Amino acid sequence: MPSFSTADPSASPPTIHVPRDYNAAHDLIERNLQAGRAGKVAFVDDMGRCTFGELAERVNRFGSGLTALGIGMEDRVLLALADTIDFPTAFLGAIKAGIIPVSVNTWLTPSDYPRAYAGSRSA
Repeated sequence: MPSFSTADPSASPPTIHVPRDYNAAHDLIERNLQAGRAGKVAFVDDMGRCTFGELAERVNRFGSGLTALGIGMEDRVLLALADTIDFPTAFLGAIKAGIIPVSVNTWLTPSDYPRAYAGSRSA
């Protein structure tokens, strides 16, 4: 299980420790769940609100889905998503699974993307 980062604000600048097994998505979500914020709002979009508990469930499902598709650690996934709860779900879900999310502009057309993606595996 990944460890949390720590910061010592008594020093100037603060001393920050990032463990070798650090996972930013795990840190963000689990730190808030452990602090008792599962029922607190984490994200608001035009469709409604999402709590930290709901976000944690969505992130875990998405990351597990990517893994089930055979996408592995350090593989990249292209994300072309609008500003809805789906974006943090996919972005954090990929990170939590050790997969690298690559966000792109939703206004671009397929021909605007570099040829490098043409040979990439898609899910």
